[in-house]
Amino acid sequence: MVGDRALDSRQRTGPILASLLLVGGFVAGHGSQARAAEQPVASAGLSIEGRVVHRQVVTLAELQGLPAVTLTIDDPGHASAHKVYTEALLWTLVSKAGPVDAPGQKTRLQHVLLARGRDGYAVALSLAEIDPSFEGKQVIVAYSQDGTATHDLRLVVPNDRKAGRAVKNFAAIEVR
Repeated sequence: MVGDRALDSRQRTGPILASLLLVGGFVAGHGSQARAAEQPVASAGLSIEGRVVHRQVVTLAELQGLPAVTLTIDDPGHASAHKVYTEALLWTLVSKAGPVDAPGQKTRLQHVLLARGRDGYAVALSLAEIDPSFEGKQVIVAYSQDGTATHDLRLVVPNDRKAGRAVKNFAAIEVR
């Protein structure tokens, strides 16, 4: 009985050390996320991942090299205010990544895009919503507002009430 209760010191400390290493890695991981959030857009980029042929990280320079669209949007917080954004279309980025369709008829309509900010805020859009052969909504990845470069990338969804799907510090698109 005593032998059953008496544990070798390695048996007692092993799980404790493993837990500390796990917690330490978790804390270290959060520190690196905080550092990543502080990086300028040009070095951090916008990742495109998930069910795509070409996973990639798009830099600010690459975004600026895409055909630019200028869009004037009413500021939902001010009745007479407008914001003018210069940006690339989200459709351009997603279509270059090449969404992978499931077998079957019209499965392209089943894709959902999860757009995430560096702070964890996430919103969903359907691929058909931005596909020009369906709704063709001009959802944009903005890098300039009112003629001035923004500090971060922003996802702007025109005509959304109260800008609910606007994402500041836009960092990632996951195609599902």
